[in-house]
Amino acid sequence: MFLDILIGATGSAAGAFLGFLGALYIQYINNNRTKKERDDLILSNIKDEISDISSSLNEYLKKNTPLTYNIQTPNWDATLYSGAILEFIKNPLYAKTINVYSCIKRFNSMRSSLNKEDNLSNIKDIVDASVFITNQQKE
Repeated sequence: MFLDILIGATGSAAGAFLGFLGALYIQYINNNRTKKERDDLILSNIKDEISDISSSLNEYLKKNTPLTYNIQTPNWDATLYSGAILEFIKNPLYAKTINVYSCIKRFNSMRSSLNKEDNLSNIKDIVDASVFITNQQKE
């Protein structure tokens, strides 16, 4: 009788333990899926923002008109300030993205003191830096 109780208790404990491990595994899978969806959305928003900025700046280059206002980067700012940018360090687009936003930041900080030629040159630098990312957007 004692052996039956011991076997039943052992089986119940093993079943509970396996159920617990199964729940942990399902939670792990769900967390990874949620993180991937979030990361894909952030990256997509940044690519869209760079594409929109590049398209807009191309119009200024075509018209040979200097840009008289700072370039706004709300998606980048939110990603940067939230710390989510650290999730993308291993992403192949990371260095290219940093380069684009560095060009934008440099332009924004110098814009008011630039002459027309330098203004347009900085705009061209931003557009040129954006090419790889905007091409990735089309794929």
